[in-house]
Amino acid sequence: MTLTLPNLKPDKAKVLMLAKREASVLVHDAVQLEGINFTLPEIQTLMDGVTVGGHKLSDQHIAINQAKAWVSRGVK
Repeated sequence: MTLTLPNLKPDKAKVLMLAKREASVLVHDAVQLEGINFTLPEIQTLMDGVTVGGHKLSDQHIAINQAKAWVSRGVK
């Protein structure tokens, strides 16, 4: 049985909006895999260009580099 959706057309703007909304979650997950304990709001703050307290500077650099990697791939 095949499911077809003939009335749906690709919507690049919507896909980019959804990806941008989820970028901080993707970065948060990647940073957690590195063993760095940032909360999702802290990751969102870092992605907005504001530093957060209570973490090593090297950990913040790792999180920022993860964010840059997602942004450079067109997610943001």
